[in-house]
Amino acid sequence: MNREDFIALYKKYTKGLCSAEEKQRLREYWQEFRLDDKPWDEKFGIENDIKESIFERIKETTALSSSGNTRTVKKLWYYAAAAIVGVLLIGSYIHLLKPMKQSTRHIAKASESPIVPGKNKATLTLADGSTIQLDDTQNGTIANEEALITKDEGRVVYKAKDQKTKQDANIINTLHVPKGGEYQLELADGTKVWLNAGSTLSFPSSFANLKERVITLAGEAYFEVAKRTQQPFVVRSEGSTVQVLGTSFNIKAYPEESLVQTTLLSGSVVVKEPTSANTKQLYPNQQAVVQKNRGNMQVRTVNPADIISWKNGYFIFDNQSIQQIMPVIERWYDVEVSYQQTDNTDRYGGTFSRNANLQDILRDLTTLGNIRFKLQGRKLIVMDNNEYK
Repeated sequence: MNREDFIALYKKYTKGLCSAEEKQRLREYWQEFRLDDKPWDEKFGIENDIKESIFERIKETTALSSSGNTRTVKKLWYYAAAAIVGVLLIGSYIHLLKPMKQSTRHIAKASESPIVPGKNKATLTLADGSTIQLDDTQNGTIANEEALITKDEGRVVYKAKDQKTKQDANIINTLHVPKGGEYQLELADGTKVWLNAGSTLSFPSSFANLKERVITLAGEAYFEVAKRTQQPFVVRSEGSTVQVLGTSFNIKAYPEESLVQTTLLSGSVVVKEPTSANTKQLYPNQQAVVQKNRGNMQVRTVNPADIISWKNGYFIFDNQSIQQIMPVIERWYDVEVSYQQTDNTDRYGGTFSRNANLQDILRDLTTLGNIRFKLQGRKLIVMDNNEYK
């Protein structure tokens, strides 16, 4: 694809006429054509009506409500117009109409080495206590317990055997995904699980002859549950218990965070507070939020595509503070975040690629608010603009 073809395809996209295959082509060629010192509108004559439509979209996404001392994201319209293209094309605020040079002027750092994004890595602990480093293990059969366990790229699969005797409920395996990692798992019943960075899932290697399919989660995971009417699927975490028959949903329950969020995409689930008898049935596009140790479950309507964006390779932030965003960055890039005299109250919104290096994400965040960063090895210091030296 040459530049002229790319521009023509981009214009088609802005009018909502691209097929899924054409959108994929845009993503594939984006990096090749994005770096250019000259504004695209000057070189290729991007029409004013297309620019105007981008401005309208960025207004919709950044016109966030403000209350008290909380300020909205700075409306840097000229840069933000370019940013929305990144939102729509590859999920990253990238400056298109007026590209910024790849400057890291506001990101002080100890070395020039980029901090790369996370990758497929995890540790599997079997019932006998032995461990398997999956990222260092070749594809193929890796263990043979009550289920045959195999590994392929970024995924471990349990295949159930014929069970003629009662299943031992103590035969539990654990999959741990560290910071800077992600992994997929297929349980013995056919349920598919995507585990986010810094997450741990404990589960029986087989569900044969068990009344319930009970697993335990610490962290975040997306589930596509195989339906078994007579054998409910139960996810336990600190702060909530979720029971389903067959459905797709996301649970975010990191031990270090005070909230447990269960988001339903399809089917229905029942969310229960472990410390009380309070239960709520969720329907698609609903999210249950439970405060740990306090109960107080609330149900709200959400866009589930935003919630599972991590599974599809994106960060989506919607009117969030820098203190809410940094734990996500910390887990995915495996860095240690600290704050230096930061009273930043800006709210940030946007979509970013999880395939980008950390420095690229930080650079884009600095264009959106009064915030600066300092990198010292894998330590990331967050500070206000006026604290930057």
